[in-house]
Parts: sequence; structure tokens; C-alpha cells
Amino acid sequence: MAQRVAHEMEIRDLKDKLKDAERAAEVSSADALSISKKNKELEEAMETLRLEMVMAVNGEREAQNKGAPVPTFEDEPDVPYVSGMDIDLRPGGSSS
Repeated sequence: MAQRVAHEMEIRDLKDKLKDAERAAEVSSADALSISKKNKELEEAMETLRLEMVMAVNGEREAQNKGAPVPTFEDEPDVPYVSGMDIDLRPGGSSS
């Protein structure tokens, strides 16, 4: 009888451990999905910034070639501060 109770307790403990592991896996999966989504958003923002920089440089060159004033971004809104990350905008660059 005592052996059976001990066996049932062991089974119950193992089931609890399995539930805990499943919950941890769900949280980990959700975190990975969130990080992946944020990474994609940052990659898209960096690509947009690269394109805007190319457009600005090309606009400046075109203005110089035509003798027109150089374009400015004075009327553009400021880029909001996102975090303390240092971002390397060179192609293939990384953030840290």
C-alpha cells in the first residue's frame, strides 16, 4: 500500500514537472516569436533609412549639378530615440 502511494506521488510529481516544462516552452516560444518580429521591424526600419540616405545623397548631387539649393530635412519630424543600441548602418552591419 505504501509503495503504491509513493508510486502515485512520484507520478503526480512527474506530471507537475511536465506541465512546468510545457509552460516554460510556451513562454520561450512566445519570446522567440516576439524577438523575431521586433528583429524584422528593425531590419525594415534600417532598410528604409538606408534608402532615405541614398535618396538624400542623390538629391544633393542632383541639386549641385543643376545649381539648385541643397535639400534639407528641417521640416521633417525628428526620429524618435528607440534605445541605447549602437546601430551600424553599413550593409551587413550589426547592432549591439
